[in-house]
Amino acid sequence: MSQRFFKTTITVEIISEECPVSELGLADIAHQISQGDCSGEITKTEVVPLTPGQAAQALIEQGSDPDFLGLGEVTPEAVPAVAATALAPDPDIAPLRARLKEREALFETNGGRGIELAEEIDGLRRQIEALERAPVLEAMKQAGLTHPDCLPVLAAPEDDPYVEAARELIAGDDDLSMDDRTITSDSDGGVWVLGWIWVSDAEAGVERQAA
Repeated sequence: MSQRFFKTTITVEIISEECPVSELGLADIAHQISQGDCSGEITKTEVVPLTPGQAAQALIEQGSDPDFLGLGEVTPEAVPAVAATALAPDPDIAPLRARLKEREALFETNGGRGIELAEEIDGLRRQIEALERAPVLEAMKQAGLTHPDCLPVLAAPEDDPYVEAARELIAGDDDLSMDDRTITSDSDGGVWVLGWIWVSDAEAGVERQAA
């Protein structure tokens, strides 16, 4: 079996006012941290490669069926303990979040007007998102994960309407493509959808050595 499996555990510390956020779903928690009224940061990421048998057992322990990943015929094996990789809080995130909340409040006060202000808010959100993802991606890299391995961890749901719309937008364009599972990044009035653009050797000014 050529499939590769990984168990990733991400610990997020959240500071909120009035009530805890323990009953919120993952998407709602991410929204509250990046655009809502909560402060949060990733404090620890744990990544461990799994054999097919270990992956089957991990799915069982989560209450899922091993068939979910095509492991119905695999004999479950004990899942190894994960060696934690502690992540130091990024000192650049806090001032960016403070600036974002300040600019969002001003934008609301202005009645949602101001192109430059909207662009600054969008830029701040992208910076914060990049800083939040960086430790996770680094931990994945240290664990030997490649780009195809990381996508399912960060990818949008398979039935995400923005992803489906993006596929329709690029249909028939041989120079644009998207992975089966891809990543989205929230923005004002819509989202950015991760895709690929084809660039030829000639367009890049690159001459390859013949194999």
